[in-house]
Amino acid sequence: MPAGPLKTLLALDTCGPRCAAAVFEAHGDALTVRAEDAIPMERGHAEAVVPMADRVMADAGIDFPGLDCIAVTVGPGSFTGVRIGIAAARGFALAHVIPMVGIGVLDAIAETVRSASPGVREPLAIALDARRGEVYLQSFADGGGALDEPIAIIPGDAVSHIPQGCRRIAGSGAAMIQEAAAPWGRAFSIVSDDAAPSLRSIARLALNRSGERGPPFPVYLRPPDAKPQTRAVKVICDG
Repeated sequence: MPAGPLKTLLALDTCGPRCAAAVFEAHGDALTVRAEDAIPMERGHAEAVVPMADRVMADAGIDFPGLDCIAVTVGPGSFTGVRIGIAAARGFALAHVIPMVGIGVLDAIAETVRSASPGVREPLAIALDARRGEVYLQSFADGGGALDEPIAIIPGDAVSHIPQGCRRIAGSGAAMIQEAAAPWGRAFSIVSDDAAPSLRSIARLALNRSGERGPPFPVYLRPPDAKPQTRAVKVICDG
């Protein structure tokens, strides 16, 4: 991150099994958290995210017009969670004319792992349990750049999809791939089983990409689990 004036950023994450928000201040390479909150939840993000954002902004003593950027995770993850987080971020951004940056969840988890082991320079695969027997998967080079696009894939196919030089894996789906790799004679070292990235990593990636403009778009990778009813229903009303 280049040195420069003080920047203030709101980071939001509703893509996984939590609702989380934090306010950060950045000055050069220094990134300081002013306020942070996170609540584990599988459902209820729509009711939680706006009050949580308001709360961390109040705790940080900052008004929305004082923000330089809003960072929001864009998936993959819960279809509803992804949509809610982006909608909340867009609402804040439009109301107060604040730039937005969308951050991929797999990218942010990779950054979280790199930050925890700054001396390790090796390729890394991130796998999240996507349920229905699949994982969300993406691989990253030793310098952090993505080696491929995120996909939804079954663990057995993921083994051959991950580049041969990549032996480290992280995320809630890492154990699924490690088990599937054994019959193929391929071994992966699980460095983390976290299902969500740190808010600090989301903020750091957003600040590094602050020159990117335009609204963030969701990364769904597959259709939602809940589908609209397609068969007509006959309704009988008495009277």
